[in-house]
Amino acid sequence: MIPPTGLPSGNALRDICVRELLSVSISASAIDRLIKSPAYQALLPEAVLQLMGSTIGRSVDRFVARLLKDAKVNEVHRYIAKNFSRIFTTNFDLCFEKAGAKQSVHLHGSVENPQSMQNQVFRLGKTAEAENRAFQLALHQQILLVIGYSLRDSDVIKSLNEHPPKLILYLSFDGSPPEARRRIHTNIRVAKGAAE
Repeated sequence: MIPPTGLPSGNALRDICVRELLSVSISASAIDRLIKSPAYQALLPEAVLQLMGSTIGRSVDRFVARLLKDAKVNEVHRYIAKNFSRIFTTNFDLCFEKAGAKQSVHLHGSVENPQSMQNQVFRLGKTAEAENRAFQLALHQQILLVIGYSLRDSDVIKSLNEHPPKLILYLSFDGSPPEARRRIHTNIRVAKGAAE
């Protein structure tokens, strides 16, 4: 089995930021109660990070960039980088670039430019217009392979609906389809398994 990159999911990244950036002013037990509450778990990571950013400023961007800057590349990154000419990612990390990808497009920004990261609601769909246009042009009537992504971002769903791929192949660790499948007007085939 190929080891994971160790990168946090969007929800895990949200929780890490809350624990690390708020721990000075709020007790650890209060943070634990907050993170375990169903209402908090239902929040989009961007909503939580925006609220934090409104009180502690650019510290959120710098913390996320520092956390993801040294992300480790694994065999999945190397395989995808070697076998696909264009890679579109919503991840902020640079794993595909480190793996030798010829063209890796960051739809939601990257750690290279922390202000570009769509990690807050007011930035969603606004920071990567050229990248989003390239995505739209590339996916129209093609087969889209989705690995390790929730498909819950409204800007990506909008692009999928306005420039529909022929088919979406969705790899799900537990075999469950993406929650947004009813909002996407393209046939989605789900396979259960890990990226390897």
